[in-house]
Amino acid sequence: MQVQDYRASLPGKSTRAGFVQWLNDELGELNQHISIAYLRDLESGRKVPSLALAVAIEHVTGGVVSVREWPGLQTKLRL
Repeated sequence: MQVQDYRASLPGKSTRAGFVQWLNDELGELNQHISIAYLRDLESGRKVPSLALAVAIEHVTGGVVSVREWPGLQTKLRL
């Protein structure tokens, strides 16, 4: 699942602001951080997250948001 679909599926956290606040609380334990503007750019495909951020988001979401589904990271992960 892509991050925008995951965000939309969360009751009470479906707005970017609510989602970023929740996500940053979780990402803080992994020394990662995300802004609303950066999330907007990720969702639109204008930015590609670092692998560390993508892995941290995958961890926080329990694997629902997969690193392999991030546009732009897919070609970098080919084995």
